[in-house]
Amino acid sequence: MSHMYNEIKEQVTVIKHISNIIQPELEMLQKHINKKRPKHIVMVARGSSDNACQYFKYLCEIHAGITVSFAAPSTVSLYNAWIDYSDSMIIAVSQSGQAQDVIEIMKLAKDQHAFVLALTNDINSPIAKLADLHIDIHAGKEYSVAATKSFTAQLYCLLEIANILSNHKLNKYTQSIAAHVENVLKQESKIFEVANQYIHVKESYILARGYLYSIALESSLKIQETSYINSKGYALSDFHHGPFAAIDQVSHIIIFLKSGITYQNGLEMIEKVRKTNCHLIVFSDQELIDFPQENLIILPKVDDTISPFLYITAMQLFAWKVSTLRGLNPDEPRGLKKVTITK
Repeated sequence: MSHMYNEIKEQVTVIKHISNIIQPELEMLQKHINKKRPKHIVMVARGSSDNACQYFKYLCEIHAGITVSFAAPSTVSLYNAWIDYSDSMIIAVSQSGQAQDVIEIMKLAKDQHAFVLALTNDINSPIAKLADLHIDIHAGKEYSVAATKSFTAQLYCLLEIANILSNHKLNKYTQSIAAHVENVLKQESKIFEVANQYIHVKESYILARGYLYSIALESSLKIQETSYINSKGYALSDFHHGPFAAIDQVSHIIIFLKSGITYQNGLEMIEKVRKTNCHLIVFSDQELIDFPQENLIILPKVDDTISPFLYITAMQLFAWKVSTLRGLNPDEPRGLKKVTITK
């Protein structure tokens, strides 16, 4: 079996390990927050790490009421812009800890005495060493180019950070994640069965809203890099605009239909796209009686707050299976390396 498959399977162990080992760093962060609570947080990341940060934005703004924005690193690394970060908290997220443009943002922020927090999978990386406080995501060595367990580890660490910023409103969710992910992994046969429908797909749209928007983005990235499918993630609300015009009977769409606040939005989109006779797959925690069951993957029902862990696990399995069915090597995508040093 490939490295990617094995690393997807390791995620339960990784999550359990993280929850037991990062408490000293979280206590240090708590002390800093007690002294100076940030009014604004700036995320600095690329690729999968940037998608993980989208999850944090929803967590922090909903539960902590703190504005979260995203840096455009090239404004500093290429255009030499001076940006006022003096009253902001900076969170740099990078699996390798090597991204040069992320480092440039960190240096500028530190020159202004802003607090810089970093999450990496390498305690000896430049980003880890530059930060005022570093949290090791403890994903272990990841051999596949496609991020799986490191992405989930980032999600978990960001959830713990949001928990501190929200005065521990999220305590009740953190302990159950590993068990829910394990339940998703047990459904791989159904996920693999549905993945057979993507053997000859050339383009794909993945749609979600709310917390799962980050997973639509990350799932599209996984499909792109492992199966070379031109895939694009959208928020359901955005897809109603220009992108919908591109849909026809040969289009392939995946929708994450989560019960709760975004459920009605998802149902409306399902009804709308089915009228185009496109090919539609739905990942949901609800049974859909009038929907083709061979195109429906049912996931455990959990609170919106931790749903990204379940849906990304399912989509990682889906992406891996599609890649292998197409005769590709998901561990070593063409033209890609594990460490990408952007400038």
